[in-house]
Amino acid sequence: MPEQLGPWDVASGFVDDIDGYLYNARFGVQEEYGAVAGPDQLCFLADLLNAEGEAEGHVVFSVGSGWKTADQGASIYHDVKQNVVKTSRYGEFVLTVVQKLGVDMNQYGENALVAASWEGLGFHWNLQKMKTVGGEDKDVLFPTKFLGKAGEVEAEPTPVEEPVAQPPVKPVAKPVAKPVAKPVAKPIARPAPGKKPAPVVEPKLDAQLSAMAKSMALEAFQKAALKMAAVTDNPPLMASILSEEPTGYYYSHRG
Repeated sequence: MPEQLGPWDVASGFVDDIDGYLYNARFGVQEEYGAVAGPDQLCFLADLLNAEGEAEGHVVFSVGSGWKTADQGASIYHDVKQNVVKTSRYGEFVLTVVQKLGVDMNQYGENALVAASWEGLGFHWNLQKMKTVGGEDKDVLFPTKFLGKAGEVEAEPTPVEEPVAQPPVKPVAKPVAKPVAKPVAKPIARPAPGKKPAPVVEPKLDAQLSAMAKSMALEAFQKAALKMAAVTDNPPLMASILSEEPTGYYYSHRG
């Protein structure tokens, strides 16, 4: 539940008790964690969006030492280990989802080393006390309930009706009907699939974002853009900014 505060109370500032879907999942370096554990320490990073596509926050889970990426954060590998360890924050996250929440992750991805396995999966998130690399207690946003994958609706089972016994019917000889020539239906012309329309952006905002895309790295551009109300109020534009595809906003405006 949201914090119950009086007129002279001070809010914690942390996001808590939300429904959020994981988007833009990737492995990369996070400055705050890197300052403690080392500049090459990778983390699992993802943005949290609500069901309406609005930004709610983000998650940062360390994967442990020695992990590397050769595909710009799409996946990770280790020279010795085949799986992430449970003592890492990312390992705790995987164990929570698979064992505590009972999610069959084989339905959604190849394994925990591929970031896209988490794309679009939704959870209810709550703050939990956890130990940092430096041994301090820290409030960490962690999943407490699985909401399914975005866009998927679980169908209710259809009740099966038992057959009702019918009295036997004597066969009746039917006259043989002469075959009737059916008209040949002409194929219906269907429009060729087109490209997904670009989001509608105000010219002034478009010019500002375009200049940012040309001067900033991808992750820095996305973080800066998501702080702008005009971006978070425009779900199609936000989705394009979070996309790492060539057709996404960042790469299509790099010039």
